[in-house]
Amino acid sequence: MDQEVQDISNFPAGYLIVDHEFNILEANAYVNETLCSSTGVAGLPLARILTKASNILLDSYIKPLVLVEGLVEQIQLSLRGADGVLIPMVVNIRSIAGLYYWTLFKCGKRETLIRELSDTKNALEQRGERLSRMLRDQDNMFAIIGHELRTPAATLSMQLDELGPKVSATELSKMKGTMLHLLDVIDSMRISSGNYTPNLVSEERSFSLAELVTDVVEDLKPSALLVATHIELQLCDQSAQLHRGHPKYLKTVIRHLIENAITHSKGTCVRLTLESELQPGGSAKFAMHVDDDGIGIKASEVERIFKPYERGEGVFSGKGLGLSTCETLLKHLPDGHLSYAPREPSGSRFSCDFSLSSILASKPDTQPEALLKGRRVLFVEDTPMLRLLGQKLLEKHGASVEVAEHGQLGLELALSKEYDFVVTDIMMPVMDGFEMTKSLVRKNYKSPIVGLSGATVGNEFQRLRECGAVAVLAKPLNLAQLTEVLRPYLT
Repeated sequence: MDQEVQDISNFPAGYLIVDHEFNILEANAYVNETLCSSTGVAGLPLARILTKASNILLDSYIKPLVLVEGLVEQIQLSLRGADGVLIPMVVNIRSIAGLYYWTLFKCGKRETLIRELSDTKNALEQRGERLSRMLRDQDNMFAIIGHELRTPAATLSMQLDELGPKVSATELSKMKGTMLHLLDVIDSMRISSGNYTPNLVSEERSFSLAELVTDVVEDLKPSALLVATHIELQLCDQSAQLHRGHPKYLKTVIRHLIENAITHSKGTCVRLTLESELQPGGSAKFAMHVDDDGIGIKASEVERIFKPYERGEGVFSGKGLGLSTCETLLKHLPDGHLSYAPREPSGSRFSCDFSLSSILASKPDTQPEALLKGRRVLFVEDTPMLRLLGQKLLEKHGASVEVAEHGQLGLELALSKEYDFVVTDIMMPVMDGFEMTKSLVRKNYKSPIVGLSGATVGNEFQRLRECGAVAVLAKPLNLAQLTEVLRPYLT
């Protein structure tokens, strides 16, 4: 305590002088009053005084400070006044010749606002990081759910295709309908997860809207017959033409709207009507209406049923994702829109608008044999049954296929032999599809790589494309989709 204190006559009100052990050597009256002390505080530890005054353990704030000789450092704290009110303070600290000169300033409105904004910013950053971690965890969880559910479902679907000639058409249709429903639930979870953006460029296809609608209706007829409901189709001429668009998403929308009408309307007839308007350049704008003659929907329920996991009044079946899935998908399509209107005297009408790009002059040969015959294919899949069924399916259409049970073996085969294209699963032991694809791209591998994944609920599709895959398809292996994405690379 025998250190010489510099002249402090020019110090502003509110100063403290502290030695290297943080004992207070001198403090003025303003500080004594602020610290609720009517007597001098010289000789007392700074941390003890300020902790008592502010209920903040200041040792952790003070001792780690590394002060440059002569320069001013600034911290903020709150002192509790004699009336018990917390007083926000700004403290300037300067180290001179082994002493710490503290000058305390009571915060004005500006300083208080800056401090509050800083605290809010820090809190938001922390919450943002927690939310980011939660979304990453959610993506991983959805990926695992999708893989664990879709892989066995895809296996069963391919096995049903193999059994086709051995069972009746009705039984086969029922079994395939069950598989389609399970796969649809998985895809709807992905779309409604709140973290879904379709890749419109890589998933664009050429197709006939009339054929697409007819296929969906044929798939749903067994379900409609079970509840004595009849499905009618009224197609426009333009729908039979070949257009460029996104059949995968439109098929999901059409399926959901018809399925909802069959399941929930309690009517006897569901009618799908297509209208079109030709646009400049050969493109077409379509309006699709799905009508039923059922009980209709209360006006108070309409807004709610478009939200995820919400179902209409008195509806206890279904997952509550159909309409929200349709609305999400249509928002990503050109001129896409979904709306509802009541029908007179009863029933409902769901209408969706969308545009398809210019009509192609001629329909290309879409038969798988035209593209696969004589092709050398590497098929990488860890599930034994899917590996066998995928190999048989490709070979049935003229391809020569070699298989690998994980990415490391697939990498070695791809680099040691010549293949026209590679089809790979994503989630595999030893080496997954991400690492295998990245490794091949780093080595300037030229043949196209197509991903095949059951994890459609997370972000695996986008991740594999970023690794270098030309496209990623959902399990089970669909040759029409495979040949469509490979056509630009193999012709």
